[in-house]
Amino acid sequence: MKQTISLFFLAFGYGVYAIIVMVLGLTVSGWASIIAAIVFLSGLQLVVLGVMGEYIGKLYLENKQRPHYLISKTNVNGTSSLLDSYKTRKEGSSVLI
Repeated sequence: MKQTISLFFLAFGYGVYAIIVMVLGLTVSGWASIIAAIVFLSGLQLVVLGVMGEYIGKLYLENKQRPHYLISKTNVNGTSSLLDSYKTRKEGSSVLI
């Protein structure tokens, strides 16, 4: 996330530079508008890619369906711990490809 923010400021600074150079008349006609459009659309693309990455990452963690914590011991008589049931489930499960 920090890299995206630093890239945003770098691109924003380059866009400001392109506009200043255009106002001073030191560029070829059309250069600044093309650079400004490329910088804006590239930044927008990076933001959307970051949002999609966060969303897919959360979906991945949710689909693993792991418990938030495992209980190794319990003081309730006659019940097995979640850790034992988790180990049994992992050992006895088969994966279909």
